[in-house]
Amino acid sequence: MTDVDNLIRRIDQELAVDVKAQKAAWAEVVRTNRERGPRLQRYEAVAKHLIELLKPRLDAFIQRFKAVVKAEPSVREHTRAMNLAFTATIAKVSLRFEMFPDEDVSHVRLECTQEIIPVVVRYDKQSVVEFPLDAVPDDAVVQWFDERILSFVKTYLALVRQDATLREHLKELFVEDPVTKIRFPKYLASSTLERDGQTYYFVDEDTHREFEKGLAAR
Repeated sequence: MTDVDNLIRRIDQELAVDVKAQKAAWAEVVRTNRERGPRLQRYEAVAKHLIELLKPRLDAFIQRFKAVVKAEPSVREHTRAMNLAFTATIAKVSLRFEMFPDEDVSHVRLECTQEIIPVVVRYDKQSVVEFPLDAVPDDAVVQWFDERILSFVKTYLALVRQDATLREHLKELFVEDPVTKIRFPKYLASSTLERDGQTYYFVDEDTHREFEKGLAAR
């Protein structure tokens, strides 16, 4: 029986070690959660501030593209996100902005993810920036956000040039300079000219003058 008693003792020792390890892990979880609590409160305040900082810029972007974008906000525990789906017929196009804390809630993380399926134009799939929770520079956040927006706009315009059906869908928004044949958003026209019941839109005053010279020479 001595051998059996020894076996049982060793089994009990293993069980005791396992219980001790679990207790230590639980104590660490409790300690971590106790420390994370105040930091999570700080993060929520920072997140609220950043949302208020970026919302006017995001709203302006959505307004500019309102004919081709569907916006859907998403809130998941400590994560805030905005999903934007854009009209296209040759690809699925989406843009996502996301904000959340890192694992120990010492930094705030911002992510921008573009997705074009299938890949018909070159683009930057993801951009990530992270700042210490107690030192988030507003200027740097705004600059990062604006650059992500501009990068997407370039990508989307490149896609529009390849998508004949989408161009037809946008024909009320985009016009063509009669001299340079450049297509551009109607609101960017530097000037217009009404002639014979037709409106002409010009990318700048030079093309306007060139067009009028051509009319005069007829």
